[in-house]
Amino acid sequence: MTDDATQTVDIAALYAPFVGPDALAVLASACAEVDDFRALAERSSSARFMIRAIESVAPSSAKLDEWVVKVTARYLDSLVDQDAPGLLETIAHQDFLLGECFGWHTEFIAGACPLRDGTDAAEWLHDTGTNSLSFSNTLVRDYFVARCIADGNSNFLLRFEFPQRWVLMFLALLAPGLLTNIAASRTERLRAEIESEVEQKVQAALSHQLKRTAGSVRSHLKSMRRKLAPEAFEHISVEFDRIAQEIDFQIALSEKSSMWSAQPELHIEDVVLLPEIESVVAPLTERFLSVDATINVPPALVSRCDRHMFREALYCLAENAFQAASAEPDEDSGPRVEVRAHRAEELLTIRIEILDSGSGVHADDRGRIFQPRVTTKKGGDGHPLGTGMGLPIARKYADLMGGRIGMDTRTAQTCFFLELPASPESLS
Repeated sequence: MTDDATQTVDIAALYAPFVGPDALAVLASACAEVDDFRALAERSSSARFMIRAIESVAPSSAKLDEWVVKVTARYLDSLVDQDAPGLLETIAHQDFLLGECFGWHTEFIAGACPLRDGTDAAEWLHDTGTNSLSFSNTLVRDYFVARCIADGNSNFLLRFEFPQRWVLMFLALLAPGLLTNIAASRTERLRAEIESEVEQKVQAALSHQLKRTAGSVRSHLKSMRRKLAPEAFEHISVEFDRIAQEIDFQIALSEKSSMWSAQPELHIEDVVLLPEIESVVAPLTERFLSVDATINVPPALVSRCDRHMFREALYCLAENAFQAASAEPDEDSGPRVEVRAHRAEELLTIRIEILDSGSGVHADDRGRIFQPRVTTKKGGDGHPLGTGMGLPIARKYADLMGGRIGMDTRTAQTCFFLELPASPESLS
């Protein structure tokens, strides 16, 4: 719906009869410096809501940004119906996360988000392509992004670089205590990211050298095997096999380390999860024949993610579960792995859970299992089972896609989870 009054408006003429001269001067300065604020002030249909917001905030040209934030927050809070913020927060979250909101229609927004001035929230959005929208007013978007964070999605802020000017200022107004905690967490996260980047560059060089050397040794070993007579090989076959296993482990470790060190390009798209999950689990069921695997995933679940990264992250989690289940199976029902998924209650994410019947992860190890080259699983000969790189790679890819990975300690079985942004197709 288009408000005819959103054309060029004489701000002074519109507001002079209702606000004092000091407030009018600050309003004029704000409209001159912040185009998105002027767009709000020019909406004559909601001018009465803007007037109330201006009257409730002391005029201050010295702290103009702070004045804009306070007035905008009170204006939007009074203008938007109480049932509408949740949907607008969802759209703002996806707009900021993905750059646009796929699957949304202005007609749906108009019906679901009526404003108290008789118009609808769709006028803050514009079409960016087939079945996709984005906010045309960044100030409005950032207010609802801040609302989304303040309503319990604080981890969202830690994963992305926000437009500092507005989102953080809205958060300072809406949840000042939360912003303090986030700032401290962000500082620690940046330090960790810098250390990780340095380590990854070193590991990339070492991984390349390790793979080249291990590959050369494996080639020589195969050559020796062909030259040995059967009766001579029989006496050293056990030692020979152990050397071959160690070489295979070193090559696998170098390949996983290379994946950990690489910075892949991100290609976000709508991904139907069930067929991807089935194709990832299938080869693991053939490799671990003793494990009973089940998949409980609704066919309608669709995520906005990178298909390749999702498959890699899921494979790392699923392989970890199959290894754990087969190493120490449940005595009563045998080794089992279950992959299940559902839409999270807040409608913004899809949660994929991978459960296994293994012996679990000791409480002392839970804080370090996502660190590179850390594995708590042991093979039959007591050697580490796996490279210790699967979980770190899974977490890295989840972070790149705007998701989250962790371990749920509330379940009876060992449970790792992967949360990813939901596509609007999954929200209907």
